[in-house]
Amino acid sequence: MGVILKIALRNMKRRKIRYILTTITLVISVALFGGVMIVSDSFNVMFLDSIDGQLGTADILIRPANNSGGWFVPDTINSEIEDIPHVESIAYRISGFRVSTSSTDSGNQVDNSTLTAVYGLDHLSQDERELGGKPYIIDSVSDGETIETLLEYINGTNGERVVVITESLKIKLGQNFSAGDNIWIFPNEGESLGYNPLNTGTWLVYTVVAIIRDLNEARDFDPDNPSQFLMPSQGPSLFANINNTYELVDGTENHIGEYNLGVIGVDSLYIVASVSDKIIENLDALNDGRDWSAMDLKTDSLEMIDTTMVMMRSMFLMFGLIALILSIILIMNIFNIIKKEQEYETGMFQAIGASKAETFKLFLTQGVVMGIIGAAIGTIFSYFISDVIFTVTLDTISNMVSAGSFEVSGFDIVLLPTTLILIFIVGLISCIFASLYPSWKASRKPIIECLSPLEEKTKREKHRYTKKIIAFIFGGLIITFGAWLLMSATSPAETPEFGPMGSQQYINFMVGPVIILLGIIWLIALMIRPLNRGFIILFSPYLRKTKLLTKKNILRHPKRTILTFSMIALITSFLIGISVMMDSMREGVNTNVHNFVGSDARIFTFNTPRSLEADLLTLQGVDDIMGVSHQNARIKIDDDWIGHSSLESQYNTSISMNIIDAMKMKDHLSQTVIASPSGMSLNEMMDELESVNNVIIDDDFAEDYNVKVGDKLPIQFSLGITFANLSAMIDMNYYNAYEDTIL
Repeated sequence: MGVILKIALRNMKRRKIRYILTTITLVISVALFGGVMIVSDSFNVMFLDSIDGQLGTADILIRPANNSGGWFVPDTINSEIEDIPHVESIAYRISGFRVSTSSTDSGNQVDNSTLTAVYGLDHLSQDERELGGKPYIIDSVSDGETIETLLEYINGTNGERVVVITESLKIKLGQNFSAGDNIWIFPNEGESLGYNPLNTGTWLVYTVVAIIRDLNEARDFDPDNPSQFLMPSQGPSLFANINNTYELVDGTENHIGEYNLGVIGVDSLYIVASVSDKIIENLDALNDGRDWSAMDLKTDSLEMIDTTMVMMRSMFLMFGLIALILSIILIMNIFNIIKKEQEYETGMFQAIGASKAETFKLFLTQGVVMGIIGAAIGTIFSYFISDVIFTVTLDTISNMVSAGSFEVSGFDIVLLPTTLILIFIVGLISCIFASLYPSWKASRKPIIECLSPLEEKTKREKHRYTKKIIAFIFGGLIITFGAWLLMSATSPAETPEFGPMGSQQYINFMVGPVIILLGIIWLIALMIRPLNRGFIILFSPYLRKTKLLTKKNILRHPKRTILTFSMIALITSFLIGISVMMDSMREGVNTNVHNFVGSDARIFTFNTPRSLEADLLTLQGVDDIMGVSHQNARIKIDDDWIGHSSLESQYNTSISMNIIDAMKMKDHLSQTVIASPSGMSLNEMMDELESVNNVIIDDDFAEDYNVKVGDKLPIQFSLGITFANLSAMIDMNYYNAYEDTIL
């Protein structure tokens, strides 16, 4: 052990209470900072697991685009996929078919059935089990937790003829329908197979083993336009085992052993996009006459999670950094005191031949020792802090998440070695940084001043206008930089963008005010003396009696006074900031949910008369009906039609048309940012919409197609499809069908 280290440890033992308190401060700040970092990692893993658990661990879908029905034999492509690095699981499914489903055996196809999408799974395949998700189960007669295990159920009457249905199909089947009841299914090309469409009693009988929430496992896409179908399949759907699915969708052809959808799992979500590209590259090289298409299911979710994590990490990291800054200020303040107390020892140390560098090392060693001890203990305690932060934040998020659409799974604290090392290093560097300046000042003090305080120069009485001016300029630059970050994140006419491209914008929105606060504290600290004079004048009667807070005291220890003031200001700001944030979150949940969603319930209907509104208003609890409907539309820009008809298979984009009651929307519309004209209020916009032939478009569409306020554009509205006959409508046969439109 070196001489310098021995002396440093001896000095620390002499003032152990002061050093212990300083180390405790470092422990608390490192624990807060480390807790935030661990929570960030834990939330990241939890969100990824929740998405995989509820939407399935399937990462990529593949299917051919240009052959009849999209059928293929897995053996022809399996070897081209399984050898690709990072591919873990491969399963094959059947999708894209519709059958008629009824809840009665005494009805007909027209009046007593609904068209239902069929999704077939090989529930006995191990890969399929690994790729399947855990749906939100509403009702079930089985104790299975996944669709695959639910389909293992054997019914006493119908045997293996069991299905899992979505909630929307349950609603179509009837209010009193529940799991365990039978349904009658008219298979694809059922009439050609001998089933009577006018008598549901002749149809195939299946037992419903479970009813699940719609947004779950039914993932599918159009191979010609994969980017247009990024959401799970919605609407009336049923899941069946693969053998039963052949029975339902084969029709007059035999497709046993063939599938039309491939599902692939990858070992890391961060490389799904690259694996998807490699799969298509290998399949195209087969030259099998098929044009293969792939859909990446997880990259968009990954971007959403990354954006959410940036938002959460930025928010908590601000408080963690403030805690570190507080500890640095406190440690620096204590080191200034220690430096003053050890001046005589420092002088003697230099008098026996120690250099300035060795004196600097003596003080810095004390900071390193405290840093190692405090950072190590703080890193350990960060686990317990993270558990508290994680639990509180998770409860808040759980209350804000829409029930059923996304569930946060059971949480576990994730301890990554890289994060723990980072926490320790940050704590150690913080302590060393806090001790650098006092150590340097101690090494620069002349021996005569250390040994004889009477000879100390009265430097603090001298005016240093140059340094003051530089310090004020620096404080102003800090505030200017913070204001620039804040202005770059948002302006009065807009709110921060929280999408994948808005992560940096959100960070600026969070960091800007904190930097402004630090700049203000910096400037006020520089004005301690004039503020002190004003304080003395204000409280002069009391101060004359107690002899407290005189100019002499301020001048005697200016740095210590400034550091103490900064610490108190930061602590006050920290506590007020947390209080305001928690109160705002608590009070703002209901308001934010209302402003974001607008309506409380949405009803999707088909060919429903407007009289339904009056019927709904009679229901208990219904306050108002907004009358919003969505229809397809096409817009003509520069002689080209943007959008598509409902009968087109190839199209450039899809345009939804919202028909609204403008007067009611004044009271119920969610918060809307009006990009142009920026000075228009929501009420004024609704008044404009009441005029004939006025429309509102979103900012992205306006930017993509260079549309300005006031432009006159031909718009074609779709009024629906007219089929050739009733049978064509039931079978969704578009031959000789046409779309009714109005221009």
